[in-house]
Amino acid sequence: MRKILRTALVALVVAAFGVTAAASSLRIVTSTSVFADFARQVGGERVEVSSIVPAGADPHTYEPTPREARDIALADILVVNGFGLELWLEKLLQNVASPSLTVVTLSEGLTPIGGVSYVAPGHAHNGHAHEEGDPHFWLDVQHAIHYVRRIEEALVAADPEGASYYRERTARYVATLHELDRWIQEQIAQIPAERRVLLTYHDAFAYFAARYGLRLQGVVVRNPDREPSPRDIAALIAEVRSLGTPAIFAEPQINPKYAESLAREAGIKVGYLYSDALTADIPTYVEMMRYNTLSLVEALK
Repeated sequence: MRKILRTALVALVVAAFGVTAAASSLRIVTSTSVFADFARQVGGERVEVSSIVPAGADPHTYEPTPREARDIALADILVVNGFGLELWLEKLLQNVASPSLTVVTLSEGLTPIGGVSYVAPGHAHNGHAHEEGDPHFWLDVQHAIHYVRRIEEALVAADPEGASYYRERTARYVATLHELDRWIQEQIAQIPAERRVLLTYHDAFAYFAARYGLRLQGVVVRNPDREPSPRDIAALIAEVRSLGTPAIFAEPQINPKYAESLAREAGIKVGYLYSDALTADIPTYVEMMRYNTLSLVEALK
C-alpha cells in the first residue's frame, strides 16, 4: 500500500509541474546550495543540479514545498550532509523518493567534534541545537575535500561512461581546495595569537576553528531563530564583556539584529561569516571561504 501511495504522489507532483526527467544527464538534488556547488564542480556538463534549500536560506529550519518533492521524485542522486542537519528531510523521502534513488551522505566517515560551550547558561533546548556536535564539517577545507570525493564516487558509480570526466574535474577542483586551505592558514596567521578567538552567534564553526588555529570562545544561542528575552540579552552583554573578545560573528541567513545589538551594547565589533548557504553575492564555496577568512582577519587583527 505504501508503495502504491508513493507512486501516486510522485505522479501527482510531476504532473502538477509538467516536468519529465532529462535522459541525457544525471539529475542531482542537494540539500543545500553549498553542496550544489560541490556537485556542479565535479559533474560539470554531465549533470543537472538543484538545491532543495534555496540560496540564502537556513537549512536547519527550512520547510520543503511541493516543488522540492517534485525534484526529489525525479532525482537520480540526492546529496545530503547527515548528522542532524536536515531533520525535515526524512518524511519527504518516505513520501516521494524512488526506490532507485541513490542517497549520498557526505559526512559519512568523518568524526564529529563534541558539543560547544554556550555563553548564555541554561539557554532553552530545542531541535535546532547541535547536542551531538557541530554538523558543519565542510567549513574545514580538508573535510570539504572529503565531501567532494564522496560526490565523485557517486557520479562515477551512476555514470561509468563519464568516469574520466568526473575524475579530471575532481582533481582540478581538489587542487584548488588545497590551495585555498593553505591561503586560509596564511591569512589567519596574520592575526596576533592572543586575538585568534572566535565568538559566534550560532554553533557552526568548530571545525573551522580547529583547522585554522582559532580558539572557539563560545556560542551565544542554541537556536538563532528564537528571539532572546530582555533578561537573556542583559545576561549575554555582561558575559560577553567579561570574555574580552574583540568581536562577535553573525551569519547572513540568520536575522543579525540581536548579534548587532549585543555587539553594540558590549562595545565590540560585529562581523559576518557564511556557513550553511551561498548567495548571489557569494555564489561558490571557494568565494564563501575567502570571504569568511577576510572577515575574520579584518575583525580580529
